[in-house]
Amino acid sequence: MTPPTQQASTDPAAALERGDWHTLTADEVLQRTDVDAGRGLSTAEAQARLQKFGPNRFTAAETESRLHAFLRQYADPMQLVLLVAGIGSLYPLKEYGTGILLLLLTVFNAVLGLRQEGKAEAAVAALQKMMIITARVRRDGALAELPAEQLVPGDIVAIEAGDIVPADGRLLRAATLEVAESALTGESLPVSKGTAAVAHGDTPLGDRSDMVYMNTNATRGTGEFVVTSTGMATEVGHISHLLQAEGDAKTPLTRQLEKLTSQILFIAGAAVIVSIVLNMSRGESFQTVFQLFGLLGHPFEFLLLLAFFRRTFFLLFS
Repeated sequence: MTPPTQQASTDPAAALERGDWHTLTADEVLQRTDVDAGRGLSTAEAQARLQKFGPNRFTAAETESRLHAFLRQYADPMQLVLLVAGIGSLYPLKEYGTGILLLLLTVFNAVLGLRQEGKAEAAVAALQKMMIITARVRRDGALAELPAEQLVPGDIVAIEAGDIVPADGRLLRAATLEVAESALTGESLPVSKGTAAVAHGDTPLGDRSDMVYMNTNATRGTGEFVVTSTGMATEVGHISHLLQAEGDAKTPLTRQLEKLTSQILFIAGAAVIVSIVLNMSRGESFQTVFQLFGLLGHPFEFLLLLAFFRRTFFLLFS
């Protein structure tokens, strides 16, 4: 005779902290989430849990003000070269045409950078609108189609081939169900799913055959699961959080252009130092020192061309 099991807590928040849903039987999961599989949550209980756990969506990254984004464009080394060259042309060289042109080009580069960033943000926003999905949820004993954002832990959700899984959950029923989890686990082929509990708590995600995960795709069969995690508490939500914390990764093109920038600045800086040393030792004036850099007839124009074309190439093709 097996000893009686200790009654689990019916507080969904306490159950979520344990994170061992795949090791439990379907009945134990239902008990922990305090839900009846045949009726689902009541509307009132679902609203209460929505207030407690929040909507089923990822936390958006902090938005940057347009002014801050504009000023950030001047953190680029070549932008600083253009800015210093423009100011130097205005004073002490008093070459106002060249100085104004250089400063206007820094503004042009900054506006171009903002425009490229705006296109990327618009593309992401468009994709997010296209990815708005609905879920078939059992509420008050009946299946209803609701926006996936309204899902809460304890909801009973039905899925079939072609559906995007709207949240993490423990399967209650599966009929030849297969799910493509490549985006989450890297597994190239769809994984067969079932309702039998997994024995070990440290089983990798790809081997948790009784679980389904947010943003994966059902490719075959049908199933029904109880939601265990939503939003940032899901497995893909954890990945999103890590990516936000890590920041933007540099592409190979970015690294190559940064290397080119360093080389240009090193050569230009060495030329300036050599010019200053040689000409000051000969008693030349301060303006003459800078005019030796005028490979095109005016101070700083060579630096201008290097900086402008490098920056423009980066913004257009990165």
